[in-house]
Amino acid sequence: KQNKINSTFFVAVNNGKGLSYSTRQARRTFDLIKKYNFDIGAHGICYDDYREIKKEYESFKKITGLNKFGIRMHYLRLNKNTIINLAKTGYLFDSTILSENLDQEYKINGITEIPFHIMDGNFLGPCKNLTLEKAKEKTLELLQKAEEKNKNYVAIMFHQRHFSEEFPQYKNYYIWLINYCKEKKYEFINHRDLL
Repeated sequence: KQNKINSTFFVAVNNGKGLSYSTRQARRTFDLIKKYNFDIGAHGICYDDYREIKKEYESFKKITGLNKFGIRMHYLRLNKNTIINLAKTGYLFDSTILSENLDQEYKINGITEIPFHIMDGNFLGPCKNLTLEKAKEKTLELLQKAEEKNKNYVAIMFHQRHFSEEFPQYKNYYIWLINYCKEKKYEFINHRDLL
């Protein structure tokens, strides 16, 4: 809010794969996000069973009071039927696909896929485990490539739990990225506004 970043927060209403908190905690989180007028999407757990995907969708709808919203899958899990089932369920968009090629939004099976391009854990996490300076360098390369190719947007995924003193490298990276984008006069929009 302080930096005028128009974010979409993806929040789970289901437990699994490392997520375990109550519906009461989710409601409090939704209330706080709504208080600051941010967009909210589902952080999906179920990706491989239509009935469970639908159940999660209905639960999210009931808890938030929203009728139209998007989703991002936990751990970016997808199989060949996930997008089909998300479209059938009624999600407005999906943003589960990491595209280092800077793919832009597209329709797939009746749902808009909004690929994302930068993820904190992709640069600083255990997979690549880059130094802060190397993560900044890789980010600048990607942003410059986006400008050269006249891409409409670059989508950034940052896990809010990393914005703490417990994860100083992540927090410093995010503050640097925000300031860089502001200096470049990039516009901050959320997923719903992008649609």
